[in-house]
Amino acid sequence: MKNFILISLLLITVSCSVNKQKLLLFNNEYYKYGYIDRNGIVVITPQFDNAYSFGQFNLAPIKKNDKWGFVNKKGVVVISPQFDFANNFKRSKLASIKKDGKWGFINKKGTIVVPPQFEDLGDFGGSKLAPIKKDGKWGFVNRKGTIVVPPQFDEIRSSEKSNLSPIKKNNKWGFFDKERKTIVLQPQFNYVNIYRSDLVAIKKNGKWGFIDKKGTIIIPPQFEDLYYFEYSDLTPFEKDGKWGFINKKGIIMIEPQFEDARNFGKSDLAPIKKEGKWGVINKKGIIVILPQFEKVRSFGKSDLAPIKKDGKWGFINKKGTIVIPPQFDDLWNFDCSDLTPIKKDGKWGIINKKGIIVIPPLFNFAWKPDKSEVIYVRFGKRIGYVNNKGKFIGFTQNDIEKEEQKILERKHKKTNNFGG
Repeated sequence: MKNFILISLLLITVSCSVNKQKLLLFNNEYYKYGYIDRNGIVVITPQFDNAYSFGQFNLAPIKKNDKWGFVNKKGVVVISPQFDFANNFKRSKLASIKKDGKWGFINKKGTIVVPPQFEDLGDFGGSKLAPIKKDGKWGFVNRKGTIVVPPQFDEIRSSEKSNLSPIKKNNKWGFFDKERKTIVLQPQFNYVNIYRSDLVAIKKNGKWGFIDKKGTIIIPPQFEDLYYFEYSDLTPFEKDGKWGFINKKGIIMIEPQFEDARNFGKSDLAPIKKEGKWGVINKKGIIVILPQFEKVRSFGKSDLAPIKKDGKWGFINKKGTIVIPPQFDDLWNFDCSDLTPIKKDGKWGIINKKGIIVIPPLFNFAWKPDKSEVIYVRFGKRIGYVNNKGKFIGFTQNDIEKEEQKILERKHKKTNNFGG
């Protein structure tokens, strides 16, 4: 199913709403982790061996002396490091923790509410049940730690925003309703997926279709391949080797005629492939940018889209005019920002919408997470940020140079040890 391949691509269509998270995780030259605000001011002094960003309820997992606990936004360690691992608190107001090799749940006070006893587990999401693994099989536990569905399944997938959980038994997938505590579709599918949509993709006998989140088959399996409905009422499907678009009722809105296609996402335009080249169509199926590129990615929320030509990436506008000539090895979409990361000669830098290099390629990696107003960067073992004005946050140019020197020293030491 091609939509799952897209998840790993650098380009992801995201919402333009700003992430309200005010504190950013960073580390210093000694690789200790702390938190800064959007202006780069240190709010929580780097002191942790590892840490994660703040999730819901203003708590973040931190690691110290090889144990995990939680810190609040004032820098107070409110749950002392005592666990082998800890995940962020979720909608359930519980966090999964690992202790003595087993998994359980704690509340915001650090009290263990589901004792560590499971080999693995998923999240409650908005429901009263969470998937757990015991003695090699999966079942469900409630928030008091009582096993309400005995372990019997080969696999269960968490579904944070739905009461419907995919279950696997005898190499087939079905669905369990956590609210009704019953199987609503017996295991019968070759593959299933719950993603950013109110419809769930299912595969049976080599064909794809959709069910709703109550377990009702809305679009019977009939397509060779398809994408999920993400941010759009249309999605690409493949039939008899050609790609077209259907709506959420399964009605064909754009006849299969393309060699390949991508989602509209949050744009009114979608990339399509014809005669070996990529172009762009509108929601009426009319080609508005002639197929001429090796690749085209989505416009997303931007007026520019990434294109690949002669092995390099650049940008076009909605008229198909190349506004930033192909010259980069890889890049991200602009989406909601006037700046975006680009890759050249093995390093990542940042450009603006005029194609001007704001920050030359200096970083090992740079990326734009969902709903973020900053660009995340990594150089060596360090992490930092660049704001929408191109200002470094959490590091300086001197830090980059120091880290590069450390990398060279580590390589030199490794070479000498190998040679000796």
